[in-house]
Amino acid sequence: MAIVQHFIYFLQSAASFQGWDIQILKQINLHRLTALDDLFLFITNSAAFINYGVPVCLLIYGLLKNKASLRKEAILILLSVIVSNTISEILKYTVNRPRPFLSYSFIQQLTPASSPSFPSGHTAIAAAMAIAFSLIYRQVKLRLTVFIWALSVGYSRMDLGVHYPSDIIASFIIAFVVCLILYYLYKKMIKNQYNDKMA
Repeated sequence: MAIVQHFIYFLQSAASFQGWDIQILKQINLHRLTALDDLFLFITNSAAFINYGVPVCLLIYGLLKNKASLRKEAILILLSVIVSNTISEILKYTVNRPRPFLSYSFIQQLTPASSPSFPSGHTAIAAAMAIAFSLIYRQVKLRLTVFIWALSVGYSRMDLGVHYPSDIIASFIIAFVVCLILYYLYKKMIKNQYNDKMA
């Protein structure tokens, strides 16, 4: 319980660095390439579909092809996304940080956002999928692809004026911690199953 309290305190402290936070966001949001607005809107709007859809498709494929290992990997990725999103939503209403466009009139809001700002749910689920994939699969091209995707989602949230940089950083931290814990439990489960078969 003490670890959880320290973690929440750390995240709340991260949200308090308004000076550098708003300056970086100002540079990103006000000096963006407006020609890329549609691209970042697409990335933001497709985040949930892709981050939930990819592991669900892997799970369905694993079921259809009767591949137990793929099913387990898909469930791990999906759980990582779900748990990261759940924690993100709980923290949003615990910290209750206003969106940057509400606190600073010069920030341009380019996409709807009604919930509190800290942390970014879109980024948390994208980071969770990327980190879970990277823990399971070792291919460099795959790792690079999923991390570019996660970073693009995070950047899109700042570019569109709905999140601070610290919201994005906290989301990656949440996803990293969640994925490490779930991956540890996953490896332990696999080891126990192997030991049971050998017994």
